[in-house]
Amino acid sequence: MSPVRISRGFRPPDAPRHAGMDLTGQRGSPILAAHEGIVIYAGSDFRGYGKMILVEYNSEWATLYAHLEHIAVKEGHIVSPGDPLGGMGSTGKASGVHLHFELMRHRRPVDPLPLLTRPNQIARAHSER
Repeated sequence: MSPVRISRGFRPPDAPRHAGMDLTGQRGSPILAAHEGIVIYAGSDFRGYGKMILVEYNSEWATLYAHLEHIAVKEGHIVSPGDPLGGMGSTGKASGVHLHFELMRHRRPVDPLPLLTRPNQIARAHSER
């Protein structure tokens, strides 16, 4: 089995900026929805993020999944926790294969780690498919 691991954590706005956390794994590993919500963006128009998805839970919370190899959902799609969103990749400004994951509250980044029980909630090792 190829484990998914955190390669870079969240840094607060007053530190050198990194608004999410990075999870490494194998190219194509399934990226899973961390929560229920509606896909409000699926594409590659945001500079540096490559192929990305933005899922909004409500007007307060949203998650961003970036550097995807492929996107498996469309805007307007309703997702549930664990639903596949796409595959891990290295599109955009990426130093290697990984998922850049951001959690936002009121459109401001917050550290996602305390709210996740384990990284495999959002990225699954390739051999676990």
